[in-house]
Amino acid sequence: MDLIESKELRDRLGANGWAHVKSKFHYERLAKDMSNLYTSLLNPEL
Repeated sequence: MDLIESKELRDRLGANGWAHVKSKFHYERLAKDMSNLYTSLLNPEL
């Protein structure tokens, strides 16, 4: 009932959910992680 009655709560939970998904699963993170991996493999002394 709280979610039905509170737009503010829905908005806050939605924003928090998107932030979590973006930090864990977004394609930009995947690309950054892959770049870091390749860099570390090509330059192990870094």
